[in-house]
Amino acid sequence: MPGHTTRDAEADGRPAPMDLHQSTETVSTAVAASAAALHLDVLAVEVRPAGGDVRIVVLADRMAGRGGITLDECAALSLAIQARLDVHVGLADRYELEVSSPGLDRPLRHLDDCARFVGVDVRLAVRAPAGDAAVRFGTLIAVDRTEGTLDLRLPAAKGTRAGHDLHLAWGEVQSARLAPTVQQWQALGARLAAETPHVALDQTGDAEPQVP
Repeated sequence: MPGHTTRDAEADGRPAPMDLHQSTETVSTAVAASAAALHLDVLAVEVRPAGGDVRIVVLADRMAGRGGITLDECAALSLAIQARLDVHVGLADRYELEVSSPGLDRPLRHLDDCARFVGVDVRLAVRAPAGDAAVRFGTLIAVDRTEGTLDLRLPAAKGTRAGHDLHLAWGEVQSARLAPTVQQWQALGARLAAETPHVALDQTGDAEPQVP
């Protein structure tokens, strides 16, 4: 049966196909260590095949209450991750790395994330009694981290003037993402910019940020 094996690749000088599982573990470790050194929060890491190599996509942000991540911080995190990945035999020069800030549909992974975005529209996948996930869309109006709950104001139904509030335990939420209006996104950007202190970063990504 025709095919391509690791031995075939080594014999003709081509790099052997990468072990995606092992690469994912290596990448996740490098990303976590690099972000921790720069006091940044990793929202998501995706490692997917790209030919015989891998493409790595990292979403990062500042910790809650410290504003939004800057382009300089994304660049510094990218350099720091590269410095860690390039020492791994078999991975160096065989990956494409993209580090960026979260966009309009930023994932909300826990109640601390939710508390950061009270007043913004969100889309939740909520566990239904049958085990399926029901989608709920509305404005996040309250978060109680002690009780582990959140309140969502649902949009008004057709023919009514006001919607109603939905009280949920965080354990009922399978997934959550921001879904802001243009006005909410503009206001959110202005708020995060105002919260963001100046950070001096070494361009190698090795030095810790100097946060007042």
